[in-house]
Amino acid sequence: MEKKKTKKELEEEIKTKNKEIKELRNKYLMALADLENYKKRMKKESEEFMKYANERLLKEFIPVVDNFERALMVKHSDNDFSKGIELIYKHLLSILKKEGVEAFKSVGKEFDPRYHEAVSVVPSKHKDGIVIEELEKGYNLKGKLARPARVVVTQKRR
Repeated sequence: MEKKKTKKELEEEIKTKNKEIKELRNKYLMALADLENYKKRMKKESEEFMKYANERLLKEFIPVVDNFERALMVKHSDNDFSKGIELIYKHLLSILKKEGVEAFKSVGKEFDPRYHEAVSVVPSKHKDGIVIEELEKGYNLKGKLARPARVVVTQKRR
């Protein structure tokens, strides 16, 4: 048989139990917050993965666009053939654009090593580091660099 507890002992036990409850409640709230943060992080990572899931494939199509542009520069005796090539080229561009792949302009802008790959430097009386020719267009995929532009840059004569 258990000994009867005094009022002071009971109050002390209640105080201890309340402290335990408070600690367990805080642990519960922290675990709940951790779970919510985990859910948010997983959702963000999943969205990021989906956003760039096709990145490798889309980058593979960029040289195909280059080749279509080269083919369009050549004059063909068969006008229907040229129109067919142009239609395929435009269709490819529209698909890439829908997927977030877009070319960016470089000519006339300052050379930026994050977006440009200098293939050649040409002496000039103008300012250093201006892109004067674009040998291959640069492309972004949903705001992220997919391929730098290959460019010719000015260098001021000294």
